[in-house]
Amino acid sequence: MEVAIMHMQDEMAIILGEADFMKDKDSKYHQDAEMMSEATIWWPVVQVAVLLLTGFTWAAHMGNFFRRKHLI
Repeated sequence: MEVAIMHMQDEMAIILGEADFMKDKDSKYHQDAEMMSEATIWWPVVQVAVLLLTGFTWAAHMGNFFRRKHLI
């Protein structure tokens, strides 16, 4: 009887350890999902900013090129 109780206690410790592991894993997944959600909000803003910066830089260089060649 005592051996059976010790065996059940060991199994219970294993089950509780696995439950703690899964709880930590779920918490990490939730944090990653939150960070990804925040990134999906700001990433398009960054892309548009880079696109605008590239466009204005390109336009300025083209304007300078045409002025140097006396085409404008």
